[in-house]
Amino acid sequence: LPVGAPENSEALFLKGFTEAESMAPAILEKPVPEGLTKSELRTLCLSALTDYLDTSVVRLSGICNAGEVHVTPDCPRGAWGTCRKTGEIRLNPSLCWMPEAVVDEVLLHELNHLAFPEPWGLHSPAFWERMTRLEPLWPYLEGRLRGNRKVGVYGVFPV
Repeated sequence: LPVGAPENSEALFLKGFTEAESMAPAILEKPVPEGLTKSELRTLCLSALTDYLDTSVVRLSGICNAGEVHVTPDCPRGAWGTCRKTGEIRLNPSLCWMPEAVVDEVLLHELNHLAFPEPWGLHSPAFWERMTRLEPLWPYLEGRLRGNRKVGVYGVFPV
């Protein structure tokens, strides 16, 4: 677990591994049409994620009092999301395979970085306290991400 995470986080984190399959359907359901090229698969993921983000960004940035943000489904390989002080948030297109609650948690996590700008990869206890207020089940939802990593067609690809 991350340093500074609330004490009850471990139980919720472990729950994410044991109950991951009981979550709601993903934004983009498998199986996808056979014979898609890498480019076509990426376009399908980008489209599904963009459609979902159109409404969730407004809702979640309001909850976080984040002000104006710009979210794009295009993130560096190996990361689920990144955030800049300017309000630019980039999310991994592979999130399209995840349930909406998981995508929302990643977006909340990145929005929370706007309130707690720290060096890349670091999170203060105050960051995790606010995450717990915004989304009490964040350890469970992050457990779903961590339990579903493998290298896929592009970037990090959930199984």
